[in-house]
This record gives sequence, C-alpha cells and structure tokens, in this order.
Amino acid sequence: MTNDERKEFIKKNKAIYFNRIRYFFYEWTDMKAYQRMFVPETFFSFFYQLLVIMIAFCSVTIIIYNHVELKQANEAHLDFIAKYFEVYYAFNIFFIIDYLIRISYADYTYNSISRLKAFLIAPFRFVNLLDLVSFVAIIIIYNTGLLDLITKMNEATSINEKISCYYQIVNNNAYMNIVPCMFLIKILGAHSKIIKNIILSSEVNFFWQIFRRRWRVLLSSFLILVLFTFLLSFIIYRIEQNYYAINNILPGNPLYKHKNFGETLWFAMGTITTIAYGDITPVSPAGKVFAVILGVIGVTYYGFLTSLFASALISVINEYGKRRDNRRFLEFQSENERLLHEFSEQIKVDIVQELIKNNVIQDPEEIKRIENLQNQEREALKIKAKRRKKIYFSDDLFDDTKRISVSNVKVRSASNVTKVLGRSSSKK
Repeated sequence: MTNDERKEFIKKNKAIYFNRIRYFFYEWTDMKAYQRMFVPETFFSFFYQLLVIMIAFCSVTIIIYNHVELKQANEAHLDFIAKYFEVYYAFNIFFIIDYLIRISYADYTYNSISRLKAFLIAPFRFVNLLDLVSFVAIIIIYNTGLLDLITKMNEATSINEKISCYYQIVNNNAYMNIVPCMFLIKILGAHSKIIKNIILSSEVNFFWQIFRRRWRVLLSSFLILVLFTFLLSFIIYRIEQNYYAINNILPGNPLYKHKNFGETLWFAMGTITTIAYGDITPVSPAGKVFAVILGVIGVTYYGFLTSLFASALISVINEYGKRRDNRRFLEFQSENERLLHEFSEQIKVDIVQELIKNNVIQDPEEIKRIENLQNQEREALKIKAKRRKKIYFSDDLFDDTKRISVSNVKVRSASNVTKVLGRSSSKK
C-alpha cells in the first residue's frame, strides 16, 4: 500500500481508527488492569492506575501537612504555601485530562443504553458530576484572586510582604477550606477504581441478591438466636430470683436488679448483641456463667453473620463485575465487526464497479447474485449480534472471559467477494 493509498484508507475509515484509540484509553483508564497486569495489553495500564493512586495519596498528604503547619508563618512554610496551590492546580489539570478521556469512551462504560444517551448522560452521573463541579470550582477560585496573591508572594523581596500575602491566603476560607474540600471530592470522583464496588452497588440490588441466595441460612440462624435468647433469659431470671430468695435480697436493694422477666430479657438482648449498657447485671455466680455463654453466642453469631454476608457480597460483586466487563467486550466486538463489515461492503462495491467498468462482468444475473450475497451477509451479521446478546445473559459467559481484539475479527465478506469474482472470471 502506497502512502497515498494509506492516507485515502484512513480518510475513508476514520471511525475504525477513532474507536481503536478510544478503546486504547479504555484499556488504560477504566478496565480492571490490576487484575490482569501481566497481560501485554494491560501491563502499562497497571502503572497508570498506580500513578493515579499515588497522586491522590500525595494530594491528601499535602493537605494534612499544610493544615498542621498552618500557624507557623516561618520562611520555609511561606515558600511551601506558594507551591501548595500550584501543585494542586497541576494535579487538577491532570485529572481534567483523565476525566475527558473517561468521557470519550462513555458508550463503552454505559453500554446498556444507546451511544447518544451514553454520551449525554455520562457527564451527569454522580461520580462524573463530582469531577465536573470540583474542576470548575478549583479553576474559578484559583484564577479569581489566588493566583495574584501567589504571584505577589513569589515576587516579594521582603519577608513582611510575604507574610502579608500569606495571611491573606490563610484567612480566606475559599482558599484554605473550599479548595481542599473540592480536591478531596474530586479525588473521590475521579478514581472509579477506588469506589468501583460502590458504583456497582448502585446498579445491583445487592441486599436482595444476598437475601435470595442465603435466606435459608439467615432465617434458621436468626430463629436459633431468638430461641437461645429467650431460653437463657428465662434460666438467668430463675437463677437470679432463687439467689435473691436464698440470700434475703429484697426489692429496693441495689443488688436486686432482675425484677421481672422483661428486664432479664433486656439484659440478654444487650449481652448477645455485644452492646450491653451495664444497667442490669447478674449477681449470682451461676447467672454470670450463663451471661458469659450469652456473650460468646453473640460474638460467634455476629462473626458468622458477617462472614456469610461478606462472602455473598463478594460473590455478587464478582459475578456482576464479570457480567459488566464481558458486556463491554462484546459491545466493542460488535461495533468493530459492524465497521469492518461496512468497510468490506465499500470494497465490494468499488471492485464490482471497477469490473463492470472494464467489462470483466457483463452478466446482469451475476451482478444480482453479488447483491443478494451482500444482503445475506448483512442479515447474518444482525443474527450474530442478536445471538451474542443471548449468550451474554447466560451463566456460561462467567466461565469464559477471553479478551477480544480487533485483529481477531475476520472480514468474511471480502473473502466471499473474491470467491464470487473468481467464479465470474472463470465463466468468462
């Protein structure tokens, strides 16, 4: 392919190249690169994510250091406060670029809706909206007075002038409170990786999924807990009442705490939930032993419940995470197959027109046959896309998360054109 032919090809097929560039950024910024860091396509993505997290960590560290040293107007801190906002502004520019990149592949991120809706809705999603608000706030505050004060501080020749500018910055709430808050909010919004599970939880009713999968265990364990609570409450109540009678402890005595079964039940509920207030306690040695048993049951039960909930939560997160990632892969494959099919259709039209022009094909039936073949291939592509969507909703998809590359997409239509043209040439 000559230089001119290559330029012409790129000019006619900009959409393919544009999509490949967008998918490259998608690989770098949005995919779970840290889970596949040894895959060549995502190896550098891992370091990009690491860089983003390091910048976030440095930002928080600088905020803490600056507020600790805020009251010390020494020369070292005067120089630091000038660089403080300059570094923040540079970080803000970096995150703006990261934000624009993430918006550029919004159709991959929100692929359950149409492409137009994805690009329209993406800037107003909660995480992206946090980014946008913080970007605008930091830029406005920085360029409406703060930049002038920093410039004066850097150009000041005497320490008194620097201290004057310093206190003007420190005593301004917009500079010292709003800017750090906006930056912390932006850090929260910019890294979908840090709060990925929270974002995913907004798309999935996790509690319903967990209850649906574990309801038998949860119900049985809850009933057992209630049974133990009532049983041990009754035992402790009887033991305490017998102890009061034997030791002649009458109502009104500070030791007479278990006055009725309701108060003993209150004590048992507080003990088994590990939040006992200490207002009611057993006095008898046997009552204390059963109170210890209640506490052990409570700690064990809630530990079991927490582990059960956590395991179910991780299972649901992984399942829906795989579903979402695979859906992105399939959408990307469908899009590139469509683009490559359109490109091959254009190649066929150009070749057929060229052959007709040079009188290589003269039979109208052969031309009609080629057109029918094009229609058949177009329908086959639609059926394939529908079949892929059906496969996506099956559970088997979770077991196979193979990566999809544009180079693996075969343009069968071009090979079919070659076969048809070959047959037509042999007939000639």
